[in-house]
Amino acid sequence: MNYSEELIDRIAEIFKVLSEPMRLKILDSLRHGEKNVSELIKLTGSQQANVSKHLGIMKKAGVVTARRKGLNIFYALKEKRFFNICDSVCEYLAKRHEEEDGLFTKE
Repeated sequence: MNYSEELIDRIAEIFKVLSEPMRLKILDSLRHGEKNVSELIKLTGSQQANVSKHLGIMKKAGVVTARRKGLNIFYALKEKRFFNICDSVCEYLAKRHEEEDGLFTKE
């Protein structure tokens, strides 16, 4: 499959959104379902302004959705497939770490 320039730009934008550590913490916090900002603050250990800023970026990029219930806004991942990306990278890092350890322990 050859990627068009427009598709490459959109893929790069998603990777850019996912490349920030706080956004990955938020993503991981949403793994088991939607959360409001207060819950995300506790789970990420960050400040309200910082969490809200990153949620706004993630919402604009289409990574998360927002649902208002009373005074709270609940955030959820738009697609569970974002975990597949992160899980694939984790598997790659684990394999790479194992291979590097093997290189350093062989004599």
